[in-house]
Amino acid sequence: MKYGESPQEDLREWTTAFALRVVKLFGALPKSTEAQVLGKQLLRSGNSVGANYREAHRGAQMPIQTIVTWTLLSMMPAPMA
Repeated sequence: MKYGESPQEDLREWTTAFALRVVKLFGALPKSTEAQVLGKQLLRSGNSVGANYREAHRGAQMPIQTIVTWTLLSMMPAPMA
């Protein structure tokens, strides 16, 4: 696997590759209830690595007012239907 030109691209590509490996691992797990419960947790945490990196990287490029607004919006409860 060839990585990008900058450390930021390297980490972005690595987190994407990691998430894909986690998905493949989840697909290879046995279909027992225990394995599926643990596998789903692995899937959530494995994919959150890249999401957290991208969120932090995006935050480093935004003005502080935009970051505060984005944070407040993400903390709002979902509308009731």
